[in-house]
Amino acid sequence: MLTSILGFSGFGLLVRFWQLGIQKRNLFHYLPAHASYMVGFGIVGYWAEVWEVRSNELIAQKREAIRRMREEQTRGAVLRDEE
Repeated sequence: MLTSILGFSGFGLLVRFWQLGIQKRNLFHYLPAHASYMVGFGIVGYWAEVWEVRSNELIAQKREAIRRMREEQTRGAVLRDEE
């Protein structure tokens, strides 16, 4: 999780530097804005990590439900064949 937050924070800093570069301003013009970009993108990184973990859990639950359903269907087909 820390790598996602730090990675997105670093990306936020790069975005801020890019913005200042486009405007042809000093890269260290207003340092609190750098921090706000890093915090904002860090929050996005945290959200992305939590979303990934949650979606993986939901996918695992769905796969298990599908596996059970298929197992029940094969059991029902075997029972019908025996009759």
